[in-house]
Amino acid sequence: MEIAPPHFHPTLDASSKEYRYQICMGTVQEPIHRAYSWHVPHCLDQAAMQKAAQLLVGTHNFSSFTTLPIEEGRRTLFEISLVPLPENRLEIRLIGERFLYKMARRIAGTLVDVGKERLTLENISKLLTTPDRAAAGITAPAHGLHLHQVFYPQSKELS
Repeated sequence: MEIAPPHFHPTLDASSKEYRYQICMGTVQEPIHRAYSWHVPHCLDQAAMQKAAQLLVGTHNFSSFTTLPIEEGRRTLFEISLVPLPENRLEIRLIGERFLYKMARRIAGTLVDVGKERLTLENISKLLTTPDRAAAGITAPAHGLHLHQVFYPQSKELS
C-alpha cells in the first residue's frame, strides 16, 4: 500500500484488470462451490475452448460481447487462459485494459458454447469482424465471476 496522489481515481487510473470466471463441470456440483461458480454438467472440449480464447487475444471490436448498445467496442485483451482446477472445475482468466459491460461473462458463456460444440472457431472469428450480439454465446451467470486484480501504472504520479 502507498499514498496515492490527490487526483487518483481507482477505476479511471487502472491500466488493466484481471477477471476470473469459475466453472464446475461435474454431474454434481460441490455445495462449497455453488455460490461462486457456474455449474455446467457437460464434458467440455477444453482444447477447442483454448483455441477460441486465443482468437480473442489482442485488440478487436468486442461489441458482440456486451449487452448494451455502444458506439465503440474496441478493447484489448492481453491474455486469456483456461486453468484446470481440482474437483472437475475450470477457471477462465482474462486480463485486459478495459472491459465492456458484461464482456467477461459473455466471453465465458461463449467459450462454454465452444466447449459444448454449439459454436465453432469460425463463429468466434466472425463475431470479431462482424459484431452480432445475438450470435455470441450466452451471458454466463454473475456468481462465477470475480475481479481478481487491478493493475496501475508504475509511476507514482499515475501517468
